[in-house]
Amino acid sequence: AIFLNSNCFEHLIRLLQNCKVFQGHLDRLAVSTIQALTAVMHKSPAAKEVFKERIGYAHIYEVLKSLGQPSRELLEELMNMAVEGDHMAVGILGISNVQPLLLLIQWLPELESHDLQIFISNWLRLICCINRQSRSTCVNANMVIRIIETLNSRSTLHCTCAENLIVLLGSLGSQSMGSEELLQLIRLLRTEEPKRAHPYVVPVMRAILAMARKQGMASALQYFNLCHSMAGIAVPSIHKWPGSAFSFNAWLCLDQDRVDPSTTSKSGKRKQLYSFFTGSGMGFEAFITYSGVLVVAVCTKREYATVMLPDHCFFDSLWHNITIVHMPGKRPFGQSLVYIYVNGQQKVSAPLRFPAMNESFTSCCIGSAGQRTTTPPPSQIPDPPFSSPIMPHRTSLGGILSTGSWGGMLGKPELITKMISAGTQDSEWGCPTSLEGQLGSVIIFHEALQPPQVKALYLAGPNCLTPWKSQEAEVADLPSKVLLHYTPKACRNPICLDLSPNLLHGRLTGNKVVNWDIKVMSEEAEPDVNMTVAVCIYVTF
Repeated sequence: AIFLNSNCFEHLIRLLQNCKVFQGHLDRLAVSTIQALTAVMHKSPAAKEVFKERIGYAHIYEVLKSLGQPSRELLEELMNMAVEGDHMAVGILGISNVQPLLLLIQWLPELESHDLQIFISNWLRLICCINRQSRSTCVNANMVIRIIETLNSRSTLHCTCAENLIVLLGSLGSQSMGSEELLQLIRLLRTEEPKRAHPYVVPVMRAILAMARKQGMASALQYFNLCHSMAGIAVPSIHKWPGSAFSFNAWLCLDQDRVDPSTTSKSGKRKQLYSFFTGSGMGFEAFITYSGVLVVAVCTKREYATVMLPDHCFFDSLWHNITIVHMPGKRPFGQSLVYIYVNGQQKVSAPLRFPAMNESFTSCCIGSAGQRTTTPPPSQIPDPPFSSPIMPHRTSLGGILSTGSWGGMLGKPELITKMISAGTQDSEWGCPTSLEGQLGSVIIFHEALQPPQVKALYLAGPNCLTPWKSQEAEVADLPSKVLLHYTPKACRNPICLDLSPNLLHGRLTGNKVVNWDIKVMSEEAEPDVNMTVAVCIYVTF
């Protein structure tokens, strides 16, 4: 804050503009200036926003370009600024500031050294396509348009550099391609001589094929981007729970955590999928551990009981449909259970406490860190009434003896269940943080979902707004059981409109992403564009 209030950005840029030294010294000064700017903005979204508003990357580009041909060291320093670290640590560091990448793409045609063009374009292709989150960041920054504008300078671009950019464009386009972007891409191939093919025709057609060719796995075109540690959706208080159970259904995609080289210990945090708590601290919670394991929890006045899904890591950059069903026990001998489904298949069924539902749920969050639980002194922590592992607390003799009651569970019950004293969950499982990933449509039901209904929700796919509109009998009564329904398409930042009649509109911290499928966008483009893309899609399939 001290640096920002003293106009440090303006002073650094003015120093660079007004300095009268020889070219070699000027280049070293430019490198030092970029290093200083990177240090001030390091891990500070506020500082990045201030720099963008007060100076702007277009202005710094003009200042740097006025100094003459850049050295490799200067270009590498801009790459370091983008990842806020060593640019060679691709795979360890991701994109922290996308603006320097746009600047580098714009600068490529101005570089006289073809070796530098190839070096930078190859690095851009690697860092921008390393995972879904990187591609999403670049797409949201309109990098596709910037690449097409750079490709228009064909006379000054080395062919290898151009091919690298087109490969990058194809990767980003498979994430999202709008009709205007597609139109500009096809116009790029026009030549003054009708009988002479543009040299970019073959690589561009390959890129379009890559965009049109979809993998067999489901992929969400719209999602909430909850990568920042403070991101998430705040849900209003629920004064009276309308049903007798709790069911959660959502699509999510998580990338492997980037490792901070300065940190040697494991990350002590749990990535929150949801948390619904009463004023007295009782309620439901689910989170992903640092190792990618899903844990479902229930907190009562004295206990924090958990059930985990073993042998399944969600850090695979794939979209998964997760359904969690909490079902209270039926008296007098019934036991409360939790069911965990992944992609429509039941993976776990296990005994788990069911909290009292007669209080208002005042702290409700989805994908957010929510409320922080503080650990009381050891003298104030009561001993759990049951020792871990959790065993059925009220059941019939047949329920104890029957192995069928554990149907669907992976491994022995003691391997997936755990119970600790309420208030110690941060010490045991790590401090809560946001989901730090992408979250698709979310539906919460106030009644227990049945296996056929879970399967139907999964088969509807991640891009279906109203999965119960089908004619299937299994989903006919689902609308009457919905507590809330959030989808990115119905989000008007920062308000997440609840599509259920309950109108529990949430508040989004983060941003929504709405992608476009090239096969859909081609239908909105000009006839010649439509024909070109149609040929590519036909060849693909």
